[in-house]
Amino acid sequence: MKIRILSLIITLTINSFLFSQNRDSSQSNLIQSNYFSDVPMAAFLDSLATSVMFKGRNIYADSSALNVHRYRADEIPQFPDSVYKSRLRNMDIRSPFHYVYNEDVRTYIDLYAQRRRPMTSRLLGLAAYYFPLFEEQLARHNLPLELKYLAVIESALNSKAISRVGAAGLWQFMYRTGKMYGLEVTSFVDDRFDPYKATVAACEHFEDLYRIYKDWSLVLAAYNAGSGNVNRAIRRANGELDYWKIRRFLPRETQGYVPIFIAASYVLNYATEHNLYPVYPGYLFNETDTVTIEQRLSFEQLSEALSIPVDELVALNPTFKMNVIPSCDSIKYVINMPLNKVGEFLANDVEIYSFKTYEQLVREDLAARNPSSLIEPTKTHTVRSGETLNTIARRYGITVSNIQKWNSIRGTTIHPGQRLIVSVEAPRPVVPEPPRNTRIEQYVVKREDNLRTIAQRFECSVDNLRLWNNLRNLSVEQGQILTIHIPIPDELAPADSTEGELIPQTNTSETSGLNFINELDNNVNSDETTINSLTQNNFELYIVKEGDTLWSIAQNYEGVSIDDIKQINNLENSSILPGQQLKLPLQQKG
Repeated sequence: MKIRILSLIITLTINSFLFSQNRDSSQSNLIQSNYFSDVPMAAFLDSLATSVMFKGRNIYADSSALNVHRYRADEIPQFPDSVYKSRLRNMDIRSPFHYVYNEDVRTYIDLYAQRRRPMTSRLLGLAAYYFPLFEEQLARHNLPLELKYLAVIESALNSKAISRVGAAGLWQFMYRTGKMYGLEVTSFVDDRFDPYKATVAACEHFEDLYRIYKDWSLVLAAYNAGSGNVNRAIRRANGELDYWKIRRFLPRETQGYVPIFIAASYVLNYATEHNLYPVYPGYLFNETDTVTIEQRLSFEQLSEALSIPVDELVALNPTFKMNVIPSCDSIKYVINMPLNKVGEFLANDVEIYSFKTYEQLVREDLAARNPSSLIEPTKTHTVRSGETLNTIARRYGITVSNIQKWNSIRGTTIHPGQRLIVSVEAPRPVVPEPPRNTRIEQYVVKREDNLRTIAQRFECSVDNLRLWNNLRNLSVEQGQILTIHIPIPDELAPADSTEGELIPQTNTSETSGLNFINELDNNVNSDETTINSLTQNNFELYIVKEGDTLWSIAQNYEGVSIDDIKQINNLENSSILPGQQLKLPLQQKG
């Protein structure tokens, strides 16, 4: 333990020079309004306006229930100094921290309660999500629960926060200090962004600092400025161990650190008194659970396979720097996802690890039939001075990894005048032609089914099922109807099979396809899992092609009029769309 504390002092002394530039600034400068532009806490608070955690559906607390003081919706309460002193005195009595009131504390209370009210509401929402985790670990380490407010002033509870000097995550660990407490940092993973691991590391850090200073205000100062700066301030103050007596010898940022801590603690305790109520981030406030990842997996694969927005995965998993969960024999990584997706992941994990988008499946199928279909039109961009891969990716709505893959770029270096492929236009997805010598059946999905079990039942692949049914992900629902291609033994196959136009293009739960299923022979048992749908009552299914009209289709069928087609298919008008299924007589003209 002594070795770790000595190492801690050395490391924090090395880091402390980052904060030493402005340490001789006068205390009076702290209360100037333009100072907020130089305070990292204020910058992180402002970052909540564009945080990915609030890009989803936000959940507003019921202010009518919380507004016990009956404030107007737009009212900003004002209080005299005596009220602040009384409230902070009550907090001081119940805490090992020394809560005082002065002009600097009042300035930072105003920042939270007046100047940044919308961001403070978001801060309250994040506190509801993170504080239970913080309190659990602080209690486990026998530390004051008030230390949870330190993360508020360090990062504004923005798990993706990075300071101008490279501190990262909720607890703003520098690289060296994080490594000392077991936080891994690699090209793919940065544990400083992991809420759980970083909180455990912060608790261990607090324990070590308290062993050195035996005073919580000095612990806060050392957490911010490093032990080297605090030790120098103590020497310059003739050995005083009172934060307020050594304060003027500390770096400028640290002079405001404890007042900000007091202000944040106050506002989060007395939010309703200031007519402030939580705004919860929809991404994080939903129930979530973790799953262990066995193989390399990208957020894009997971997003496509399970229909989870990439932004949601980013918000729930800030540890992964490149939106990729790496593969490692010695470490099993876990990811957070919405609770309602966990079962789907476990049922489809094999398919998810090898997942391809529907467009990829179609291109591969077309390429197998016609190699020339691999040729794809592209769009290029000429790099201008000052542009980066990030700015170009945002402009075209793509990812940096897309640009790197399409242009065979290993790193991120580009130069003005360079031409980059920024769009690869895939062929328009079409349902592939069915294999010859097959019959088509339709399968009704049961409650316990997933694509893997259905594929095993019919001796096909999951990719086959997705191609046949235009499935963009791995999700199927009870009652959904899937098209299945069943091979016909060679000895039973017709000499000339022509089934190309009879294959559904879209999910058969849509439009006339479902109407046709509902009109099948009443003698078919509803509990049967397969339904032969193509030859009931001398009808066949026709897939509408680009340019088709009811008139042009009727011309191909003996004695069939437009009104006949509309009546058979329950069409209210003559509008039809490419890919739509129509029920038509088997006998064609000619």
